Amino acid sequence: MPRDIIFLFFAVSVTLLGDSSLYVLLPIHAESLNIPVGMVGLLLSANRFIRLFTNYFVLKCHLRLGSLVMLIGSVIGAALTTLLYGLTAGLAVLLVSRMLWGLCWSVLRYESYDSIAQETAAAMRGYASGLYHSITRVGSLAALLISGVIIEWAGYRNTFLVFSIATLVIGLVLVFLWHDTRRKRWHKKDEPEKTACERPCQALQLPDSQPADPGTAKAGLRRRLLSPWHCYAFTFFSGWIGSGLLVTTVGYIMMLKFGHQIKLAGIVIGISMAASFITSTNWFYSIFLSVLTGRLSDRFGRIRVLVVICLVLVGALASLAYVDVFLLFILAATIGFAASISLHAVLTALTIDLHCHIKRGAVIANQTTSSDLGAAMGALLGLTLITVIGYTWTYLLSLLVLGVLLLSLCLPGQQAEL
Repeated sequence: MPRDIIFLFFAVSVTLLGDSSLYVLLPIHAESLNIPVGMVGLLLSANRFIRLFTNYFVLKCHLRLGSLVMLIGSVIGAALTTLLYGLTAGLAVLLVSRMLWGLCWSVLRYESYDSIAQETAAAMRGYASGLYHSITRVGSLAALLISGVIIEWAGYRNTFLVFSIATLVIGLVLVFLWHDTRRKRWHKKDEPEKTACERPCQALQLPDSQPADPGTAKAGLRRRLLSPWHCYAFTFFSGWIGSGLLVTTVGYIMMLKFGHQIKLAGIVIGISMAASFITSTNWFYSIFLSVLTGRLSDRFGRIRVLVVICLVLVGALASLAYVDVFLLFILAATIGFAASISLHAVLTALTIDLHCHIKRGAVIANQTTSSDLGAAMGALLGLTLITVIGYTWTYLLSLLVLGVLLLSLCLPGQQAEL
């Protein structure tokens, strides 16, 4: 694994300090900041909705400006938005800062995906994609742990001031280390430094263990690819289920099924506590399971792993719809979160496969937009659907669509080889 990519991943991780802390701290301090409680949800989701547009804008800027300029600008922007989070400047300033952060995250995510494509071989891309998700989640987890300590010691405003300075200093140092290490590595190969537009995609080179025969090589490449529209559709439903539906509705369904409290082994457990615990497992899976899933997709093929994960997810959704035993429900929810994280990791690797194969197309922009749209719609409509048609039908419809997508892979000319 090239060392420069690790520097980039940690730079991205550092930029998440402000964003991740805001999700916890803003709802608590909204009143003291003169922010209406009803507007907190809008502020926290504004960055996600703006990315539906900035994902494509970033692609055009990347082709004109190059990676280094884009990354420096996004780190500075992330530091600025983190600083603005701590100012008691009102709703308008916070809304603008969240939209600016959405643009910064579009840049950081695109450049990370593109660097994986440019700097890693095909046989390592799943592992690299998983490592990206793991390292970036470490930044989010660190923010949640550290912010609680700093805010007690220094207060709300100074917490974001500290995170802003850390983002700016550490983020820029890591970006320059990434650039310098990458330049030296390319010079070591006696090759001139090339821009991302000029350098051939490493991912198009098959592993050395595969035959050099063109026909065989082409078949080997096909085994790693999924059609673009399948990739976007799976990504949408990965966001819809994992980041949207499960996160926002599991606690509500537990309350409907088991009430506000449940007695387990003589101990009374609050449903809110149980739901929070289950949801928090997302962090654990993001850090540890993403790398494992990426490795498996490198070894056994992306689509095979994708199919297995989707089948597990279908089973988990069906169980959540029908199971009325508390421990079995907890198990199904845990498996559902694990499967959704794994699915996201595999789809990232598949996206970068397509990014290299299609060359300079809008694959990354389309895929990330599909993910953002799915997550936003899942969070926005999940509870609404449950109140209208019930949680059983909401989950059954979701797994039905996922099942149809799986079956569509079998259509002639629509699937990559398994």
